[in-house]
Amino acid sequence: MKKKIIIVTLGALILMASASFGAYAATKLVLVVDGKVQGAEPKIINGTTYVPLTAVSKALGATASFDKKTGTVTVKSSGINPIAPDIYRAGDFVFSQLQAEKNDFGWKVSVEMTSDTSAYSGVNLTAVFYNESGKRVGSAFGAVTNIGKGDTKFTDLITTDDLTGYKTVKFQIDIANKA
Repeated sequence: MKKKIIIVTLGALILMASASFGAYAATKLVLVVDGKVQGAEPKIINGTTYVPLTAVSKALGATASFDKKTGTVTVKSSGINPIAPDIYRAGDFVFSQLQAEKNDFGWKVSVEMTSDTSAYSGVNLTAVFYNESGKRVGSAFGAVTNIGKGDTKFTDLITTDDLTGYKTVKFQIDIANKA
């Protein structure tokens, strides 16, 4: 009798486990990057979600490659560092309100800069401009003095480059002296 109860209980457990596993396995996963559904399908293996690196890289404007010889997977970003459209980050700083306009003397470039985490007595920065295909078209240089933690300053950048056709920009901090 005990044997019969154990066998029936075991059978019921196996049936319930296979039914729940079947429902779990049948769940279709969807990969969404920046609000856009991607064609690649994620997989769940042993409770961990895996996504195709090439699909994610491409969706983020990067490239992925695999070197069979060394067993190395490499992801190379486009070098563009937007947080959101028209908002960029470099180090402790957030840049927004970028304006790059051609005028009678060349190009006027200005940007709003916010210090997120610390106060600085001086910051030198560079904005590098890229065209649609990712080719560098020019750069502009600027400096900000006495910017406190959480402060925002509007600054003009200097360039002699022709920025015609730029589509994206990457900011970099060249020198940052904490206050």
